[in-house]
Amino acid sequence: MNELNQFIDGPPSPSNYIFVPHNFQLVAGNLSRFPVGNGCLHAAQKDNRYYVVRVISVGGQGRNNLHILRLLSTNSPDNLLSNNHILPIVTEIVYQDIHFAVFPKVGPRIQVAMMPLVQKSTVEDIVYIIMQALEAVIYIHGKSVAHRDLFMDNFLLEWSPQSLLGQNWTRPRVYLIDFETAVHFSSDVHPSDRLTSGLPFPDATYQRKRAPELLGSEPYCPFQLDMWQFGFHLMQMFSTTGIAGIDSLWPPLMSENPADRPTAQEIFQTLGDLISTVPPKSLQKGYECDPIII
Repeated sequence: MNELNQFIDGPPSPSNYIFVPHNFQLVAGNLSRFPVGNGCLHAAQKDNRYYVVRVISVGGQGRNNLHILRLLSTNSPDNLLSNNHILPIVTEIVYQDIHFAVFPKVGPRIQVAMMPLVQKSTVEDIVYIIMQALEAVIYIHGKSVAHRDLFMDNFLLEWSPQSLLGQNWTRPRVYLIDFETAVHFSSDVHPSDRLTSGLPFPDATYQRKRAPELLGSEPYCPFQLDMWQFGFHLMQMFSTTGIAGIDSLWPPLMSENPADRPTAQEIFQTLGDLISTVPPKSLQKGYECDPIII
């Protein structure tokens, strides 16, 4: 391990969180690299398994993030449910007023897997990935948690299937991460009152594309904001597959009127119905896009 703690010699031991796809063995070379995004992340290993250590709270700041992570990923039996796609906390570390969480290292972001010039994914690969991502959204919304940063780069994969290089019949599991902007409503709050206001991050540092409701100062529904954000990269990167039933799903997610946006459950059902009716061969093809990565 070098002084930056970002490189490790040799592949890791099996962890059930990251895999090497059989059709793209060069991925093994990337397993020794840790893509540490900022100073709040740190790469680590124990028993030759790879982890990411993240600062969750300092002093009183970030306690809401910790509460939501515990709610979604540590409570039994929910942490055993197949539709719970929250990347779990392996352990917590407390040093003075700093609270760290240790997570398993996972593979690429969905956003990367969706880049046809970078990854050789088929329409089928991405459709099944999106289905799992929708399961994750359905799960957190069912727990009265809205993410508020639900772009595709906050979903991780165990591996990128890249079935254009050779059909991958097994499906990588999808994990949802980064809950620092999330909000949780208690069960005694009526659904019509589950509103919030303001930007997910301070205005000076918020570089994301802004949904219409973020342009004003009025309270808004964060669950409807989630669906707009979920649709953003799908519109940018997966709306020209040539399959009308797929391409037509995403524009309503970005409706100007938040009330017109479908829920995750509605999109999940519609996409599932489509998969069950179209010939599988029609999905086993590549696609093109000109993504704008924001």
